[in-house]
Amino acid sequence: MKFCKGFTRLQINVIILLGSFVVLLLCSTLFLRLADSSTVFSPTPPHTKIRNARPSLSPTFNREINIGGSGDESVADVFTVDGKLYIFGSTASSDCDLDGEGGVYLAKVAADGSTLGFAQYGNAGDSLVRAVLCEGGFLLGINKSDGGSYLIATDLAGEKKSDADTSGAANEQIADVKQFGERYVVLTRITDNLGVVNLKARVLNDKLETVADRVFQHACSLEYIDLFEVGDGNYVIAVNLVSEIAGRMAFVSWGLRQSPLFYDIDLGSGSVYRCDAVIPYQHGYLAAVVDDKKICDIITVSTAFALHSRIYLKQSSVGGARLFYTPDGYFCLMKRGTDLSTMIMLDFDLQYKGVAAQFSTAADVYSHSVYGNSAVFCMSGKRGAQVVTCADGKVTGGADFGCPYMENIFVRKIDGKLAFVATFDKTTSDCPVNFGKKDVWVAMLN
Repeated sequence: MKFCKGFTRLQINVIILLGSFVVLLLCSTLFLRLADSSTVFSPTPPHTKIRNARPSLSPTFNREINIGGSGDESVADVFTVDGKLYIFGSTASSDCDLDGEGGVYLAKVAADGSTLGFAQYGNAGDSLVRAVLCEGGFLLGINKSDGGSYLIATDLAGEKKSDADTSGAANEQIADVKQFGERYVVLTRITDNLGVVNLKARVLNDKLETVADRVFQHACSLEYIDLFEVGDGNYVIAVNLVSEIAGRMAFVSWGLRQSPLFYDIDLGSGSVYRCDAVIPYQHGYLAAVVDDKKICDIITVSTAFALHSRIYLKQSSVGGARLFYTPDGYFCLMKRGTDLSTMIMLDFDLQYKGVAAQFSTAADVYSHSVYGNSAVFCMSGKRGAQVVTCADGKVTGGADFGCPYMENIFVRKIDGKLAFVATFDKTTSDCPVNFGKKDVWVAMLN
């Protein structure tokens, strides 16, 4: 009371008003802090599996989206069917887009990049080697995590129709699956007790019933390169023969009614080399070979498997090569060093046309596609990825993007535009979001 007596009534009213203001200010500050803390620590909204693609931050792309979960994802094959992308691969996730228990997935993506649905197959740890687009659906070649392999047939919606076991031995795993007419050929690897790798081929009908099988054995390990059909029920496999003292390629001719015959390709003078790629041409086969001094050349082999000629490309320090044919001729793309690739061109008469291009930002060549008179090549290097367009024997355009060392790169044409699909493990301005260490990135090029 003595304290109050020292103030007039007006002063007391002012003090009461100021006190009320201070209380209101403190309450409002506390409310705002509580509201802010509730925003920061609020639970993450549930993941939406069916979602629209986001606008891309890169001028190269229109829209983009990533597919995956907290584990690692990879892409194995991509198809365009009825204006949609069908992306097949392997996953180690059990959340986000891939919340099932299977190790193999299908992601359906619309032409604008939005997700349309997902499916998973097999068991955790299984991995997809090859997907084949066939009549009425897809055929998936899958390796089991604990050894062995199997096939799954699906319809176009991705629903499982049937399956078939291809693991005659516990360690028998798929190297490739190809379709020839109404038959499928499944190549598997089998490692014996001495570490020598043999191959086995199964010819299946459209019901996945075995029509014939053949085992290919050699004193050397057989490193699979490619498989070709040369007539109804007759096939050729290109392999590398690998041992501690030898290295060269061979062709294996076989068929439904023919036992395997090996044809070694000896380049002479005790040459040790490996073949990186084989493609057929009108007189037989072209093969890109790299010797033990890392010199790359192209050899021609006749349909009777006789060495015909050697085209000296004069390219050194080659770590790997790919062969492609386009409307303009043949191309050999060679990896040279960690971030350099060289493109060599031959015309259809196999006349050497010189170096078509050098690329200093990408080295690993993953795929190529031909659309009309243009060919599109996909490459990756330590500074990112490249898509290169080639027409009339010349590089007519390209784009650099992505993140270092993108893997399993595919470009597919859909609704008149190009869609880019790859595995990535680093976020950049082009790939700003990922769910786990490795995701699959889908981007629509402008």
